[in-house]
Amino acid sequence: MDKDESGSRYPKLEVPKFESKIPAHLLNRLSDQEKWLVETLSKIDQKADWFMAAILRTNEIDREIDVRLVKVERFTGKWAVIGAGCLMAVTAFLGAFAKTVFTHIWP
Repeated sequence: MDKDESGSRYPKLEVPKFESKIPAHLLNRLSDQEKWLVETLSKIDQKADWFMAAILRTNEIDREIDVRLVKVERFTGKWAVIGAGCLMAVTAFLGAFAKTVFTHIWP
Protein backbone atom coordinates (compact mmCIF):
# COMPACT_ATOMS: atom_id res chain seq x y z
CA MET A 1 0.00 0.00 0.00
CA ASP A 2 1.36 3.37 -0.98
CA LYS A 3 1.07 6.20 1.48
CA ASP A 4 -0.15 9.55 0.27
CA GLU A 5 1.19 12.90 1.46
CA SER A 6 -1.22 12.99 4.42
CA GLY A 7 0.60 10.09 6.06
CA SER A 8 -2.36 7.71 5.82
CA ARG A 9 -1.58 4.02 5.84
CA TYR A 10 -4.35 3.43 3.30
CA PRO A 11 -4.02 4.16 -0.41
CA LYS A 12 -6.10 6.84 -2.04
CA LEU A 13 -8.95 5.36 -4.04
CA GLU A 14 -8.43 6.00 -7.75
CA VAL A 15 -10.90 5.10 -10.47
CA PRO A 16 -9.24 3.15 -13.29
CA LYS A 17 -10.04 3.67 -16.95
CA PHE A 18 -12.48 1.02 -18.13
CA GLU A 19 -12.13 -0.42 -21.63
CA SER A 20 -14.37 -2.83 -23.47
CA LYS A 21 -13.22 -6.44 -23.08
CA ILE A 22 -15.26 -7.77 -26.00
CA PRO A 23 -13.02 -9.31 -28.70
CA ALA A 24 -13.11 -7.48 -32.04
CA HIS A 25 -14.10 -10.59 -34.01
CA LEU A 26 -17.35 -10.75 -32.02
CA LEU A 27 -18.11 -7.08 -32.64
CA ASN A 28 -17.54 -7.24 -36.42
CA ARG A 29 -20.96 -8.78 -37.08
CA LEU A 30 -22.85 -6.15 -35.04
CA SER A 31 -24.30 -2.81 -36.11
CA ASP A 32 -22.81 0.40 -34.66
CA GLN A 33 -25.66 0.67 -32.13
CA GLU A 34 -25.23 -2.94 -31.03
CA LYS A 35 -21.45 -2.49 -30.74
CA TRP A 36 -21.94 0.59 -28.57
CA LEU A 37 -24.46 -1.25 -26.39
CA VAL A 38 -22.29 -4.36 -25.94
CA GLU A 39 -19.15 -2.30 -25.22
CA THR A 40 -21.05 -0.14 -22.72
CA LEU A 41 -22.38 -3.25 -20.95
CA SER A 42 -18.83 -4.59 -20.78
CA LYS A 43 -17.64 -1.36 -19.15
CA ILE A 44 -20.59 -1.34 -16.73
CA ASP A 45 -19.77 -4.91 -15.73
CA GLN A 46 -16.15 -3.93 -15.02
CA LYS A 47 -17.28 -0.88 -13.03
CA ALA A 48 -19.61 -3.02 -10.93
CA ASP A 49 -16.76 -5.43 -10.14
CA TRP A 50 -14.46 -2.50 -9.28
CA PHE A 51 -17.11 -0.88 -7.07
CA MET A 52 -17.69 -4.14 -5.20
CA ALA A 53 -13.96 -4.60 -4.59
CA ALA A 54 -13.67 -0.97 -3.42
CA ILE A 55 -16.64 -1.36 -1.08
CA LEU A 56 -15.22 -4.55 0.43
CA ARG A 57 -11.79 -2.92 0.91
CA THR A 58 -13.40 0.12 2.50
CA ASN A 59 -15.31 -2.15 4.86
CA GLU A 60 -12.06 -3.90 5.86
CA ILE A 61 -10.44 -0.54 6.57
CA ASP A 62 -13.50 0.63 8.53
CA ARG A 63 -13.44 -2.50 10.69
CA GLU A 64 -9.69 -2.17 11.30
CA ILE A 65 -10.14 1.44 12.41
CA ASP A 66 -13.05 0.43 14.65
CA VAL A 67 -10.94 -2.27 16.33
CA ARG A 68 -8.19 0.28 17.00
CA LEU A 69 -10.70 2.77 18.38
CA VAL A 70 -12.21 0.15 20.71
CA LYS A 71 -8.71 -0.71 22.00
CA VAL A 72 -7.98 2.97 22.65
CA GLU A 73 -11.34 3.41 24.40
CA ARG A 74 -10.66 0.39 26.62
CA PHE A 75 -7.19 1.65 27.48
CA THR A 76 -8.31 5.21 28.21
CA GLY A 77 -11.32 3.94 30.14
CA LYS A 78 -9.03 2.04 32.52
CA TRP A 79 -6.79 5.03 33.05
CA ALA A 80 -9.74 7.33 33.60
CA VAL A 81 -10.93 5.12 36.47
CA ILE A 82 -7.41 4.84 37.91
CA GLY A 83 -6.94 8.61 37.58
CA ALA A 84 -10.27 9.33 39.30
CA GLY A 85 -9.35 6.96 42.15
CA CYS A 86 -5.95 8.60 42.58
CA LEU A 87 -7.52 12.06 42.49
CA MET A 88 -9.97 11.11 45.25
CA ALA A 89 -7.15 9.60 47.34
CA VAL A 90 -4.94 12.68 46.91
CA THR A 91 -7.86 14.98 47.75
CA ALA A 92 -8.60 13.02 50.92
CA PHE A 93 -4.92 13.00 51.88
CA LEU A 94 -4.52 16.75 51.29
CA GLY A 95 -7.71 17.46 53.26
CA ALA A 96 -6.47 15.44 56.22
CA PHE A 97 -3.01 17.00 55.97
CA ALA A 98 -4.42 20.54 55.82
CA LYS A 99 -6.69 19.83 58.79
CA THR A 100 -3.75 18.53 60.82
CA VAL A 101 -1.51 21.45 59.90
CA PHE A 102 -4.16 24.07 60.65
CA THR A 103 -5.06 22.48 64.00
CA HIS A 104 -1.42 22.58 65.11
CA ILE A 105 -0.78 26.11 63.83
CA TRP A 106 -4.02 27.65 65.14
CA PRO A 107 -5.09 25.69 68.20
